[in-house]
Amino acid sequence: MLRLKTLHVTALVPTMLDSRRNIALACGLSALAGYVDGIGFPHLGGLFVSLMNGNSTRMGVSLAAGDWSGAAAALR
Repeated sequence: MLRLKTLHVTALVPTMLDSRRNIALACGLSALAGYVDGIGFPHLGGLFVSLMNGNSTRMGVSLAAGDWSGAAAALR
């Protein structure tokens, strides 16, 4: 019988962040995502381009407020 070890993602986090290279990479990617959002946001009428959390958050707030056109705009 084949037995597989269960590996939890939380067990990987401390070892991933031990390396200065990985920390620098995470910071660089975060800065790049912020830069892309900062440039794209005003040019695309208030849409976030690098991450979907901003768009989905705006859609959820619009839906909760009953603003159907605002929710549809967040899907663009």
